[in-house]
Amino acid sequence: MDQVNRKIFTGNGCHRAIAKFQGIVIPAPDSDKEIKNKILLPEAELDCSFVPKLYWLFCNHRHEFEGIKSYIGYPKISNGKLVKIELAVLQKEEQYQQETWELCGMWSAQKKKLLVQRDVNIIPEDISIHYYQYDFANQASFKTNLWDKYCYLIMAKREKDELLIKKTIPIACPVKKPKPPNRREKPGSNSLPKTNQFKPKLS
Repeated sequence: MDQVNRKIFTGNGCHRAIAKFQGIVIPAPDSDKEIKNKILLPEAELDCSFVPKLYWLFCNHRHEFEGIKSYIGYPKISNGKLVKIELAVLQKEEQYQQETWELCGMWSAQKKKLLVQRDVNIIPEDISIHYYQYDFANQASFKTNLWDKYCYLIMAKREKDELLIKKTIPIACPVKKPKPPNRREKPGSNSLPKTNQFKPKLS
């Protein structure tokens, strides 16, 4: 199989989308392969899957997933709605503090979405794409904070099956931020504007 050259986005290497939350895993019945596992969160029910190591634990020690547990997982969005979380870590109850959603990726002004790169070897079903797309219910209020092709860490909160931006933190940019033009300079001039220089009197 020929190797596919993937496009590298701004801030490559720090892209991620991680959620920490408490929820209840609802296993799919063994008799019906078409029904998916579910994760029940406050005011939301989403599909869920597992990273390979956690899936082995789920299959062999199902009792450890019973009841309300704390998890770390990778969320997925479709048409502006949370639809799935891939569970990566089962935490101890005492480690839980509050539900958090942290997404780091490149903002695309054209798509009006945050593009988060992921390793296609980790998520085999996403081999046709090399990034997840995230949009936020209140992103119009942050349009002056989000620059095209800049990498951002976005702190978000969940309301039912939607994510809302709480804070945007710029991480990396493709070029230097442009400086505003100096009114005293002529177009194309690189010289500094002339100023009146004060010469002290000699005693």
